[in-house]
Amino acid sequence: METFAGILGFVFIIFGILQIILFFKLWGMTNDVSEIKRKYLSQKDAPQRISNNAAKTSFCGFNNGDLVVELKTERQMRFREVSDNGKLICSDGNHIVGEFDPSELMDFDKWVKDIYKK
Repeated sequence: METFAGILGFVFIIFGILQIILFFKLWGMTNDVSEIKRKYLSQKDAPQRISNNAAKTSFCGFNNGDLVVELKTERQMRFREVSDNGKLICSDGNHIVGEFDPSELMDFDKWVKDIYKK
């Protein structure tokens, strides 16, 4: 009986140590998520890009603020500006969604007309 209690106590000690290690690993991961959030959602990054490309707000028939649709996913976004590599920067509200090739996007009004034509 003493052997069983000794083994059980040893297992509980190992289990407790592993729980403490897991706690600190999770704590470290939350710091990593905070850094990622700060990097991608920082407000100082977006205005800097806009000010550098303020003159590039019209491109391939799209004007700044136009409602556009990504053809692959049918996601609706607003065209904001043209990036330095010639791609269209779009956002959904205050968050930049990404950079798109002009062939990947369509004006929302044209897209709606194409849908109701079918």
